[in-house]
Amino acid sequence: MAWLALHRNGTPTFRGITLVLEFDKDFEVRLKNFLDYSDEKPLLKYINDTSLEDFEFFGDLKHVYQMVSEINSRLSKDSSLVFDILGPEQQLGLHNKATREEHSRWFVNERDKVSAANIIEYSKSNPDQKILVFYGQGHFTRELVDKGFGSEVIPKSERMGYMLGHNLSEHFGKASVLTVAQ
Repeated sequence: MAWLALHRNGTPTFRGITLVLEFDKDFEVRLKNFLDYSDEKPLLKYINDTSLEDFEFFGDLKHVYQMVSEINSRLSKDSSLVFDILGPEQQLGLHNKATREEHSRWFVNERDKVSAANIIEYSKSNPDQKILVFYGQGHFTRELVDKGFGSEVIPKSERMGYMLGHNLSEHFGKASVLTVAQ
């Protein structure tokens, strides 16, 4: 909110911020639709295990979106603020046909790499945007970790992998990736 306060007071720092959430592209589109048109029905159909905190969070995002829109109503298009949402997750592709082992191997070997690659690609396409990644805290670990989380589906030696924090740090440099525990 400090970013918006600076713009509201006429002392802008940067024009755009992208909030990266632990969702896929389909949910990203549904969330943006909610922000644009207040249509929560597509969100409700997508979310099975939604808590009140999730709905409160989406309401807070709507409030931020409205504040950006209010500030932009007084600015020219060339100087308007950009508040974007990115869902970099990718589904396994095998969906319900995948075995537990296939899901486990995909999680260990691909999930965080794919999400990082999507964030990196977005940053290249939107170089003026500041990026804030809001994921579960474990994803920001930079060390090699056991990504099996107690699962015995695949051997421990094959469960070792890197999380999102490592992959982003490898690309952007450790000094450019600040992680904060939740």
